[in-house]
Amino acid sequence: MNVILLDPFEVTLPQDITASLTCDYHINVLKFNRRGTQLATGSQEGTICIWDMDTLGISMELKGHVQPITSLSFSRCGKFLLSSSRDWNVILWDLKSKSRMDTIRFTSAVQLAIIHPRKNSFIVLAHMDSPCLFVQEESQDMDWKKVILETPEPRKDTPTTIQYHPSGKYILVGTNKGFLLTFTEHGEYIKEQRISSSSIKQIQFNTSGREVLINSLDRIIRVFGVKDTTLQNEQKFLDAIDRMQWSKCHFSADGEYIAASTMSFIKMLEGPQEGMSDMTWHPTRPLIASVSNYYGHVNLWQHIPTQKFSSFEPLFTELDDNIEYIEEEDEYDIKERVIEKKNVYEEADVDIVQDDLVKLMSDTDDED
Repeated sequence: MNVILLDPFEVTLPQDITASLTCDYHINVLKFNRRGTQLATGSQEGTICIWDMDTLGISMELKGHVQPITSLSFSRCGKFLLSSSRDWNVILWDLKSKSRMDTIRFTSAVQLAIIHPRKNSFIVLAHMDSPCLFVQEESQDMDWKKVILETPEPRKDTPTTIQYHPSGKYILVGTNKGFLLTFTEHGEYIKEQRISSSSIKQIQFNTSGREVLINSLDRIIRVFGVKDTTLQNEQKFLDAIDRMQWSKCHFSADGEYIAASTMSFIKMLEGPQEGMSDMTWHPTRPLIASVSNYYGHVNLWQHIPTQKFSSFEPLFTELDDNIEYIEEEDEYDIKERVIEKKNVYEEADVDIVQDDLVKLMSDTDDED
């Protein structure tokens, strides 16, 4: 693609499906690394595939789970991957050696596991259990210390989702009654806030951490400004016509747009008539990766730029339709004056011996 032909004022939003990632497994979850150079996908069979976004091919396969993958999380450096599954296990993978570093087993299926944005710790949410924080101890065995995220008083609601703040200083926990609980990175309780009257499904921060997106079962997407642990300036988005239930929501790379399920708030993205189990936005590019719920492959939505050939010539006119052009009778005839001028240059003598001084390219002040 020629950069000169691109319109600098064109809005680069994903528009069409430009590629599909297919493999031998039924994909149900996916996650980009921090720089967007790799895409991790989890399947119903328990296999994890790492895709190279330059070649759109599989660079490695990780096999350790025996049940469907529920979540994937890259470390900040991109060398480690944390995966959770319905087989009650959470596995930490070393992508350089393509081996598992550690395995932690729970008493029920694991719903979500997220690595700390900056440190060697992670949080886990399992069914029928309280959220847990695992911190790696500085000992000879490098064991994991388990810290349960609990409030001072017992609660009747149950946690439904968890998320780290991009700075790693806070942990947010959503409940089935619409409460948002805030903890420190060490697991200490700070405060609670009522967000919705229904269950919170997803918590998503933008890259800077100044805005947070909360998706709940009342079909409303709420966006708040974040200042320390306080949420302010609430904005609501919903589909007033179809009243659709948003399965997944995600901020764009610059945080100016929100993609939800198969719809963007700027335009509708039309694709195959099939459900979507997961979606995510590329960290640096206008690209959305979505998972087909029926076929189990990944669709890549990208912006196709329009080339402006008038950049070469301002008088160049672009035509929407073909126009039949009738040439004149003598339009391409060779003119006599062109032949005479050409003969004059051909008969002139060319001196290749004398060294003439080119004044425009010379640094001296000589007049010779």
